[in-house]
Amino acid sequence: MKSSIFPGWYQAIVTFLLSATGIGTVLMCFSVIAVPLQKDFGTSREEVMLIMTIFYVLTAAIAPVLGPIMDRYSIRKIMLAGGWLLALSYIAISYATSLLQVMIIYGTLLTLALSGIGNLAYTVLLSRWFTRHRCRAIAIAALGISVGGVVFPPILQFLIDSYGWRDALRFFA
Repeated sequence: MKSSIFPGWYQAIVTFLLSATGIGTVLMCFSVIAVPLQKDFGTSREEVMLIMTIFYVLTAAIAPVLGPIMDRYSIRKIMLAGGWLLALSYIAISYATSLLQVMIIYGTLLTLALSGIGNLAYTVLLSRWFTRHRCRAIAIAALGISVGGVVFPPILQFLIDSYGWRDALRFFA
């Protein structure tokens, strides 16, 4: 029997989940992880927040480079690589011995990971699948950011309270 559901909607659901787990964990959970980073590395709040400044600046800088790459190559492979880089980033951060290492990981691995599975990637993917319902599909994917922002910070806080921030990030990986 032939399915009446357009396959593009499955792509919208997958990008919703990627947005929730990727953007929802990296961006929305940073405030949860910032305090343990500050305490563990003995730094100021300003130094810890510099991590996100670096992340945002480099993400903005890499987008014009990644756009043409996403047009030219398989978005599926790029998103898969982004997912693996996200997990690798969390593992790498959990083994960091200085705040500088955390900054470098956020500036390189996490920037590439989130660019590979984030807004730019799912907009390109869903634009290939949809013409008529493109805005609805992209809105579903973007909704994942908010859902991830509601779901994952309490989970991360529970894991940090129970196991420490390093093991919590390994669980997230």
